[in-house]
Amino acid sequence: MKGVAFMADRLSWNEIREKYPHMQVGLSNIIWVNNDNTNVESAVVSCTDQEMSLDEMADQIFAGTIQAIAYTTPEDDVSVGALMGE
Repeated sequence: MKGVAFMADRLSWNEIREKYPHMQVGLSNIIWVNNDNTNVESAVVSCTDQEMSLDEMADQIFAGTIQAIAYTTPEDDVSVGALMGE
């Protein structure tokens, strides 16, 4: 398993979708829209499914390295992945 390489730039959800289209992304340092824990306003992309498997990304959630996994679908109405840490 590769380590999580933090890509230090905070991006809006629209920027994340543009920069990482059709990918699973591991997010950290998340700011939620209205603190709803569902809709991302902005975050740091810490890893993608191009770098590690979803199982490895889930391990990063449980380790506290990332907070959530989200799929960057082009549709606007997206809820963040099934796995979320605290």
